[in-house]
Order: sequence, then structure tokens, then C-alpha cells
Amino acid sequence: MKALHFAVVCVLLLLTGRLLAAESPEIYMVAKNKITGTTFTQAVFFKSDEITTLAECETELEYGLTSGWRIYTHLLRKVHGFDYSTQYSCAESDLLFSKWIGQQSARRVIYLVSNKNGHLNVKPQQSYAACMSQVRATQSEETRELFCGQSSQKIIE
Repeated sequence: MKALHFAVVCVLLLLTGRLLAAESPEIYMVAKNKITGTTFTQAVFFKSDEITTLAECETELEYGLTSGWRIYTHLLRKVHGFDYSTQYSCAESDLLFSKWIGQQSARRVIYLVSNKNGHLNVKPQQSYAACMSQVRATQSEETRELFCGQSSQKIIE
């Protein structure tokens, strides 16, 4: 009887662990890549199974900016004659995104991207102008924490 009780407890613990793991938020490194002097901003949502906490993401971000990327390796293709600025932040979210398919994709979605207190909220927008109206309703300019960006990544339902 003790063996059966032990087996039932083990199965319940395994199931509970799976449920908890499925409900845990995803960790993303968010890149805001902007062409200086224009309204073109790209949003990229990087995810790796190797990064499971915000602290690990922050460590990778710091490492990437100073010594080179270890996990979130990527190249943002620059166009000659334009200046770019790229800002990165880490956040957790219940959202899932399709893979990044590069900058030259014809499939672009405009998102309102909000990263407040380490929580990522992303909402599709009808147009860049509509998105900027929402940004300006709360603050005068876009920031790393709140911006409009085009992306080749789709939100997976």
C-alpha cells in the first residue's frame, strides 16, 4: 500500500511540475533597432531555452554589449549611409512569437511594445500612426520601455 501511495504522489508531483512549467512565462531579450532620423523602428523578440530567468537574460545582454553575444547571436544588417541605434531589454511574457525571419521580410506587423517592470506586453496595431498615438497618449517620446516597431515575427495563439 505504501508503494502505491508513493507512486501516486510521484505521478502527481510530475504532473504538477509539468503544469507549472507550462504556465511559467517565457524570457525574451527585446531589441529596438531604429534608423536615426526616421520613423523606421524594428522590434525583434529573441528567445532561447538556455535563458530561463530575467537575471540570466540581463547577464547575456551585458556580456553581448561588452564582449560579444554567447547565446543571442544575431546580425542586424546595416544599410550604408544610415545611422542606427539598437537598444536591448529583457522581459518575461506569456506570449509566444514565431521565429525571426530577418529584416528583409515583406511580412511586417506593427506592434506597440511595452516592457514595464520586466513584463513584456505586445499589441498588434493597424498602422504606425495609430501606434504612435497610443505612445503619445502616455508619454511624449518613444523609449526602450514603450515604442512602436515593425516585426517579421507573429504572435502565436
